[in-house]
Order: sequence, then C-alpha cells, then structure tokens
Amino acid sequence: MTSTIVETMNLKKWIRGDFAGYKDFAKAGFLFAALTTLLLGAVMFSYIYASPAIGLMTAEGWIYLAVAALGHAACFALAAYILFLIVGLTGLRRPAVWLMVLLCALSVVFMILNRQVYAIYRFHINGFILNMVTGPGAGGIFVLDSWMIVKECALLALFAAAIVGLWFAAMHISRSRSGGRAVVWSALLMALLIPAAHLYHAYGAFVRHAAVTRAAVSLPYFYPLTAKSLLTKLGVKAPESVAGDEMELADGEVCYPAAPLVVHQPDSLPDIYLILLDSWNPRGFTEETMPNAWRFGVENTRFTRHVSSSNGTRCSVFGIFYGVPGYYWESFEAAGVTPPLISRLLQLGYDVQAYPAANLLNPDFRHTVFRQVDNLNEGEECATVWQSDRSLTDRFLADMKTAQSDEDNTPRFSFLFYDLPHAIALPPERNVHFKPAWDFADYTRLTNDLDPTEFWNLYRNCLREDDNMLGEVLEAIANREHLTGRPALVILSGDHGQEFNENHHNYWGHSGNYSNAQIMVPLAVRFPGGAHNGETFAHRTTHYDFVPTLMARYLGVENDAADYSIGHDLLEGAPGREWHISGSNLNYAFITPGDTILEKGGAGELTVYDPHMNLVDGYHINPAEMRVALDRLNRFIK
Repeated sequence: MTSTIVETMNLKKWIRGDFAGYKDFAKAGFLFAALTTLLLGAVMFSYIYASPAIGLMTAEGWIYLAVAALGHAACFALAAYILFLIVGLTGLRRPAVWLMVLLCALSVVFMILNRQVYAIYRFHINGFILNMVTGPGAGGIFVLDSWMIVKECALLALFAAAIVGLWFAAMHISRSRSGGRAVVWSALLMALLIPAAHLYHAYGAFVRHAAVTRAAVSLPYFYPLTAKSLLTKLGVKAPESVAGDEMELADGEVCYPAAPLVVHQPDSLPDIYLILLDSWNPRGFTEETMPNAWRFGVENTRFTRHVSSSNGTRCSVFGIFYGVPGYYWESFEAAGVTPPLISRLLQLGYDVQAYPAANLLNPDFRHTVFRQVDNLNEGEECATVWQSDRSLTDRFLADMKTAQSDEDNTPRFSFLFYDLPHAIALPPERNVHFKPAWDFADYTRLTNDLDPTEFWNLYRNCLREDDNMLGEVLEAIANREHLTGRPALVILSGDHGQEFNENHHNYWGHSGNYSNAQIMVPLAVRFPGGAHNGETFAHRTTHYDFVPTLMARYLGVENDAADYSIGHDLLEGAPGREWHISGSNLNYAFITPGDTILEKGGAGELTVYDPHMNLVDGYHINPAEMRVALDRLNRFIK
C-alpha cells in the first residue's frame, strides 16, 4: 500500500515536471517523442487510403510506406524534442513539457486536417487553401454544417487527448525497469528508419518502382532523396522495362486521357518538326540577332504572347508533349503514361525521332515522353555545348538526306532540342558577332546593379550560332517538302525563358520565378499549306496548346481537347483561356489574365507578385475562381 502511494506521488511530480535530474527529464521526453512517432506515423500511413495511388501498392510499397511514414513522423517528433531539451536546459522544465505536448498535439491535429484536404484536392494544405478559407466569399465555397463542425472538433479533440495520454504513458515507461532499454531501441529504430526511407526511395525512383514513388508522394510534406544523376554517373543502368510500366491506368491514380480517344484517318499527314531552344529570351528573337529564325517567323505565323508550362526544362517539355502541367510528372512516370500525342503518331505510322544536344535521361524524357519509341537517339557526348548542337544538327541533316530518298515517304515527327542559350558558353573564335561580350558566364559578378550588356552579348552570340544551324535545318525541311510533296508543320519555340534582370530584383537565368521574363518564349509556326502565313496573334498561348492543335487539326482526334489537355487550339482567341498554370508538383504558380502571379512554394506558402515580381500585399483571391483553377489542375486525377 505504501509503495503504491509513493509511486503515485512520484508520478504526479513527473507529470508536473519535477524530475530528479536532467537525464531523467531527457529520457522521459525522448520516450514521449517515440510514442508520438507511432501515432503520427499511423496518421501519415493512412493518407494512402485517401489517395488513388492505393491501386499501385504492392508488398514492397506497403513496407516502404510503413518505413517512410515512421521515419518522416520521427522527424516531426524529434524537432519538438530538441526544442524540449533546449528549454529544459534553462531550468524551465514544466514549460518544456507543456510546450512539447502542445507541439506534438498540434502536429497530429494538423495532419488530420491535412488528410481531409488531401482526400479532396490530392495535395496538402498550402497557401492557396488557406487563402480560399480566409478570403472573401469563402463561405460560398466551403459550406460547413453545424453538426459537421461539432463532429470535426470532437475528432480533433480526441487525437489531442491521445497525445496527452502518450505523455502519461511515456512517464510510466520511463520510470519502469525497461525504460532505459526502451530509449535505446527507440533511438536505434529512428536512426535506421529516417535514412532508410530516403535511400530506398532513391533506389525505387531510379528503377521506377511505382509503388515506392507514389507511396512517397502521398506522405505529407515529405521530400525524399533521389539520385538519378549520381547513379547514372556511377555507371548504374536503370532497367529498360520494369514491373509497373505497363500497369493499367485503371489501377493507378491518374485518369489520362479522361476518355478514350475517338479518331479517324486524316486525308493527309504532314511532317511535323518541333524545334526548341533551351532558355530562349524573346528579346533575342530579332532580325539582328537571329536572322534565320526571324525570317521564318515573319514569313509564317507568330504568336507574340506565348508562355511556357514551367520555368525549367523538365516540366516545360513535359507540358509540351502531354498538354498538362508538370504537376503530373511523378504520377505519370510511376504509372508509365505515354503522351497521347506520341501514341497517336506511332499509330499513324510516323517515324518519331529526337535530336537532343544532351542525353534524354536527365531529365528522364526517355522513359516518360518517348517510352514507346524504339531506336531513339540518345544524344552524343561532346567536348563543348557548341559541338553538341552542331552534332544534333548534323545528325538531323543526315537523316533528312536519307529520308528524301525514301520510296514510301513515311511521315516524320522530329524533335530538335538546342542547348547553347542555356549553357551561355562559346569557344573564343565564335564569341565574336556582338561586342563587347564576356568571355564566359561569370555568375559571381551578377548583382542587381550590374550592367548586363556584356553578359547579354555573350548570350546573343550563342543565339546567333544556333540560328546559323537553324538556317540549315529549315532549308533541309523545305527541300524535303519540295521533293516529297508532303507538307511540313514546323514549330519553333523555347522550352522556357532566360532572365537578365528584366524585373530589377536580381533574378538571372530561370527556375527562379514565374514572371514573363522566365516563362515567356518566342513562338513561330509554319502551318501546312502556308495557312496563316504572315499573320501575328497577340492572345496568350501556352505550351499546353501544342497537343490540342496537332491532335485535332492534323492527327484525326475528334475528342474535346479537355479529354487529354488543359490547353486550346493555338488559333483560338482569348475567350475560354483560364488562369495559366506553370511549374511542377512541388512549386507552381497560377498566373491570372493580368499576369499577377500566385505562387505556391515547396512548403505550401502562398506568395503573390505583380507581373514585375513586386510583392503584392493584401491580395484577396476570389475563392470561386481559385476553385475552378484547382479543379482544372486536378482534372486528370481520379
């Protein structure tokens, strides 16, 4: 009886924060962190049941998800524990306990709320959602029944109470004889789970195990390790065909296309040439800098307000070929989705070929965009980028020479991708046309006050060199059209822009913001038969428009473009063109018709900029318009 009374009194002291020493204090807090990890990990694990990715899960995926959920939860719990220790060192041990319990309770409650958002929108709580909740008119979007609010509060209170209960449990375990062993085993497991989740994801992503990559995406705010470039450099080769590549879409999380394609055989099939310059600033698209490209634009059709699907190569090229945002990259890669454009070209008997300056493995367009294409050029390693661009041009010209003599006159689809404007590097003997120019791109000199003239001239010299090669390419296309009689459709554009501090906020290059300086690119098109020659269109067009234009006009696809793209026919005017979406699944922006930028950062924060990257304070998003934009973004998710 006396022993029980003593134990009860000691327990009360420990609950109040009256510990015998700092070691006991630290031990109790660590065990609480370990127990919180179990609860929080279970909540994170449950996200898979709110995700259509559950259809991709295998035994490997379930095991990985358990490891990753616990490892990720441990990071949250340990962050609270570190703060607990720091406050405890000051002698404020009772406040340290209260603080840690509060932080862990808030983490669990937030993850429960976030799970509900994830089940609706397929992404986690971010600034857009918060703005929709707090913005004007939010009540018209989120209609909450009183009874539902009561149930929600009760649910969250239950989990908060569970966290408090875990503190009592941690105190009890800490006082027991097995308390020390529990600390050791918990520490070992955490030390193994956290790196294991990242290392195995790097492996799973490299060999394209869909269950692993999609399980990782379902976890909230989890940014796992990838090492494709490192493994490739080390000579490790990903398998050409892996389990999951041929998985039916009905078993995955994406529904793309949204409906089966209805097609007919076109009366004629044009040759199609898609030519991209990496990092093409529209200010370089002038007669002085690029006479061949300029003449092509003037003689054919120009679109003067064309924007990319991203500010980086991976998602911009993805948007061009799939007609949807790079937000879908991971989902499509995991499910083995081929662009309907490529599938239709192959179905019609096109000879599909790529001519890249670099290889197609980083970003991995080989196993996404061109996964169904046999005998694809993989690029060629050269000493300089100029030589790489020269090499792709020579390969294309050689193939065109062979194609001109083909008796069956097979229709061709060729993708040429130049890299010099991205590299901004030239051999000295070729860096001569525009002076004065830097000898090389010295990024250490870039400041907001720098006069960019010499850097800009180096860039213009790169454009001039590629323009010389474009002249040869366009001449070869014209010769084939003349000899075979098959009309040519030529699209000349850039993957994304390249900023030279146009916004005067010390932004240089790309991938830094979603202003026009980084996502606007030139676009000139030669339509078959000379249609629209000499015309200029000023409505905003996007990379998402390429696929609908090709599919409906030339490839015999009868579906509404909304079945396989968020774009429109290039020649359609402004009506019906909603907010533009640019970026990846982690970082993207909605850009309004007036070019206001609503950027969602990697941590979910919302930042609003005007068209020149000045911060906008007090901006209120119209929740109804945002809901339409979000529905459009998620159109191809079940």
